[in-house]
Amino acid sequence: MRGSVSDCAAAITKKRSGGTKVTTHRGEPLWHVPDLGKLRTPENLRALHAAVAARWGVIDLLDFLKESAFVTQFTDEFSTVATRENTRAR
Repeated sequence: MRGSVSDCAAAITKKRSGGTKVTTHRGEPLWHVPDLGKLRTPENLRALHAAVAARWGVIDLLDFLKESAFVTQFTDEFSTVATRENTRAR
């Protein structure tokens, strides 16, 4: 780990870090990483998209979340804002 941090520091010092900079903000270190722009979609991800579309077609995100919630009950981990106590106005 120390070697990797050392290599990163050397690359930043020699301006060979692709535009990454480390500055300070309010006394704390702050990393600036330049935007890479839009990257090309990997071929395996395109194949996965095609396989899913061929098998199930286009799935609405809301339907997907509802089915996932039904199967896994992941929504039990969330709390609602309605859990606060209501008091009468005076």
